[in-house]
Amino acid sequence: MGLFGGLFGGGGGGGGGGGGSHLEIDSRPVYTPDQEALLNELLAGLGGPMRSGLGNLGDILGGDKESFDRFFAPARRGFEEETLPSIAERFTGSLGEGSQRSSSFGQALGSAGKDLEEEMFSKRMGMQTDALAQLMNMFNPAMAPRQQYFSGMGQDGGGGGGGGFFDSFMKGGGIGSIMGLFG
Repeated sequence: MGLFGGLFGGGGGGGGGGGGSHLEIDSRPVYTPDQEALLNELLAGLGGPMRSGLGNLGDILGGDKESFDRFFAPARRGFEEETLPSIAERFTGSLGEGSQRSSSFGQALGSAGKDLEEEMFSKRMGMQTDALAQLMNMFNPAMAPRQQYFSGMGQDGGGGGGGGFFDSFMKGGGIGSIMGLFG
C-alpha cells in the first residue's frame, strides 16, 4: 500500500471475501469526565446570578427607556451643570448685554445638545451590541456539542484493512497512527 493510499484509506483489497464498503459513524466525548462534571456543576449553580445577569442584559437589549435614563442621568446632569453654564458664560462676558438672545447662542446650545444626544445614542447602541455578545457567549458552553462525530468508510468482509490515517487519527490513534504509516 502506498503512502497516499495509507493516508486516505484507499489501500488494501487483497484478502478475499468480496470487500464492499459501508459508512461508519463513531463518536467520542468532547470533554473529559472531570470537565463534563465541572461544566454541569457550573451550569446548575448559575441560577440566581444567571437570572440577575439575564435581567440586566434584558433591560439593555429590550431598550427599556427608564434603564437608559438612569444610566445616562449623570451625563445629562453634567451637561446641565457644566456645559450649558459654560456656553452661557461665553455669550455674556465680553459680548455685552442681550448676547444670549442672539441666534448664535441658540445655535451653540442646539449643537451641544445634539452632540450629547448623538453620543448617548452611540453608547446605547454599543451597550446593546455588547449585551447581545455577552448573552451569546454565556450560553456557548451549554449549547456546544458534547460529542464529536466522525464518519469514514469501513470494509465489509475480509478486505485489506483500509481505514487509513484519518480513520485511525480521528478515532484516537493520534501521533501513533502517523508513525505506524512509516514503520
